[in-house]
Amino acid sequence: MIQALPEIFLAVFGIFVLLMGQFAKKENVSGIVKVISLFGLFAALVITGNMSADSGGAFVVDSFAVFFKVLFILAAIIVVIGSFSTLKTIHESEYYSLILFITLGMCVVASARELILLFVGIELAGISSFVLAGYTKEDRRSSEAAIKYLVVAAVSSAIILFGMSIIYGVSGSTNYTEISGSIGSSPAALLGLVLIISGIGYKITAVPFHLWAPDTYEGAPAQVSALLASGLKKMGIAALIPLLFIALLSMQAQWQVVFAVLATATMTLGNIVALSQKSVKRMLAYSSVAQAGYILIGFAVATKLSVASALFYCLAHTVMAAGTFIIIAALVYVKIGENLEDYAGLWKRAPFMAFAMMIILLSLAGIPPLVGFWGKFWLFMSAVEAGMVWLAVIGVLNSALSLYYYFAVVKFMFFKEPSSHEKLEIPVSATIAVAIALLCVILFGLFPDAFMELCFEATEGLGIIL
Repeated sequence: MIQALPEIFLAVFGIFVLLMGQFAKKENVSGIVKVISLFGLFAALVITGNMSADSGGAFVVDSFAVFFKVLFILAAIIVVIGSFSTLKTIHESEYYSLILFITLGMCVVASARELILLFVGIELAGISSFVLAGYTKEDRRSSEAAIKYLVVAAVSSAIILFGMSIIYGVSGSTNYTEISGSIGSSPAALLGLVLIISGIGYKITAVPFHLWAPDTYEGAPAQVSALLASGLKKMGIAALIPLLFIALLSMQAQWQVVFAVLATATMTLGNIVALSQKSVKRMLAYSSVAQAGYILIGFAVATKLSVASALFYCLAHTVMAAGTFIIIAALVYVKIGENLEDYAGLWKRAPFMAFAMMIILLSLAGIPPLVGFWGKFWLFMSAVEAGMVWLAVIGVLNSALSLYYYFAVVKFMFFKEPSSHEKLEIPVSATIAVAIALLCVILFGLFPDAFMELCFEATEGLGIIL
């Protein structure tokens, strides 16, 4: 089977959907575009799940790549279904084709074991997501979000490219395996390492590279924010793990210290700032920053358990982030605001949405037996086993701190009286998307060992010993 067959499918469907919007009659194209986009994603998902391992060359198909590709496509499927009825635009073909191209870029990153290919994948996903961030151009906040995202994306890409050029200059190669055998730990190599971590740090919203995220997540359509938080952030993780544990493994002692600092700063600042937010969307943006901090514990500890735990938490946060932002999109569609007060008495007006939001928020807070609990448990346990008890303690304290703002939303939804008792007519497609995310949160939490085993297989697929 062709190694890049899922990517070929995504590219073909993306181009086809885009062309349909240009040549078909607008009144006939809407439903067809949606169905074709969803079919393309499901086709790519099925093909990815049946790919045979091939670990040679610049573009590989191993268990690690398959894991992240499934994760990216799952996030895109939830976002596409959630957008069916809640997205108000006359440019639907462009919207869905961009989602397919973003997914294509993320999948390329998952399989990249070479610097140039990695950069191409990052840019393909980044440029497409920038367009989506400003998709509702009549909304001033959306335009502002797109501009901020564009500036930051351009700067981060330049930093990544500069770092890659230094690594190439030192090692004489862009292939991860060849870099690993010749990179050493010279001052120039360390500079390249710092630049790459800084550039990708923007993508994963690690502190202090996170400042663009809250404004972009708040200003962009909630459906786009769902994809940014659930997919694009994980793309950075998928890029970093092979790069660090294969190409730059000789500098492990240096980058472990860097990630210990980044993890501490990211989860602490994200949680502290989230406490004061009155906008649910902006609160979730800062929460997403904090969640990135938990994932970075896996890099700071750098053991087999910690990396597998980071992958598990990537899986967990993908469905949690997608679910919460699609709920916001559905509520905005029925004229519910994004502030905390607007969610007062939501359970009386939209019971399922309130219930789903509560369960996902509890999972984000790390309440057992939901999937968020198991992700944090294994990450903190890996830190303890590696002798980094202080990092585990900081993680536990941050999780406890996050309970305040997560339960604030639950309090308003269930213990405040609504301004109106009129039932909200939530679109069926949005309900289905939220139900998929909610089912994953519960299912992953009830059978964590089975999914953790997949994460260990994905870690072993890199072909390295941790």
